[in-house]
Amino acid sequence: MSSHQHLDNGMRWRIVERLEAGQSQVQICREFNLTPSVVCNLWKQFKDTGYIERKPRQGRPRATTPTEDRYLSIIARRNRVLQLLSSPVTCMQPQEPVYQGGAVGPEFILMDDNARPHRALLVNEFLESEDIRRMDWPARSPDLNPIEHVWDALGKLHLATPLLEPSRK
Repeated sequence: MSSHQHLDNGMRWRIVERLEAGQSQVQICREFNLTPSVVCNLWKQFKDTGYIERKPRQGRPRATTPTEDRYLSIIARRNRVLQLLSSPVTCMQPQEPVYQGGAVGPEFILMDDNARPHRALLVNEFLESEDIRRMDWPARSPDLNPIEHVWDALGKLHLATPLLEPSRK
């Protein structure tokens, strides 16, 4: 979200009225505590179109209201670690949720792709503190990307398929 406030239409009309009355843009900037570009752009827009309303913006409309945003924020702060005790399985949930650690065995070896975020000092310190060994991989290795194997198999299948000649009648 933008870090600055947008001018409401009442403020825009007051600025335009003062500009039409002959007040300078610099005086208006000081009076309303605005940057010169805001006043200049508003005046230019008014002279070009005769309107002062903001143009419609692109982008997806908000799915939540400000009230809902505040409520979600309160819930998130209240319970930072949500625990899955028991819930029915739906299409949006995994069939067998992992409740706690234990998804790895004693001889666990981490395979990552050597990307910078995975090699950050904080990550390295955590892995060392948990005694997790890493397998060496070249950076951005296609071996870790399963789709590469799919494309390879499709390519081999395609090459193995004989070309059919069109039938002639």
